[in-house]
Amino acid sequence: MLDIIHRAIQGQGRSLEEYSEEQRENLDSAAEEFLKLRQQRLGNQAPTTPTTPTPATPSQQLIQL
Repeated sequence: MLDIIHRAIQGQGRSLEEYSEEQRENLDSAAEEFLKLRQQRLGNQAPTTPTTPTPATPSQQLIQL
């Protein structure tokens, strides 16, 4: 924080282009890390077996109406 204040006082701040590039790099890095973690977590999940629905009996169909 003091470094930012010091740079502002001294007039040695980054240009808008430098700031934008740094922000873009940070965002790209964070997105890459997020996608990597998501893929790891999705890959570690136990596979789920799909269940086949059983057809309703006529008495169950009447109840649903």
